[in-house]
Amino acid sequence: MGSCRKRGWITSFFVYFIIISYHLYTLIYKMETFYTIKEVAENLKVSKITIYRYIKKWTLIAVKVWKQFRVSQKNLDKFISDNQTDNG
Repeated sequence: MGSCRKRGWITSFFVYFIIISYHLYTLIYKMETFYTIKEVAENLKVSKITIYRYIKKWTLIAVKVWKQFRVSQKNLDKFISDNQTDNG
């Protein structure tokens, strides 16, 4: 029974390692620009809470790296274009 727990822990560690590696690959090697929640909120002139709500509703796509969300330039541009209103 003890070896079963060790295998479960190792498997979990391996899965998390792969997920983190993928996100780091996306951030570093693709050289895509990513913004923090604070930067996105300042850019859109809304509160950070509003940005978290957009992420929770999947209106704005974000990547969670460690314990922080990051929004790519591509996803931010798509969010802005999808939510533009015509004022004329």
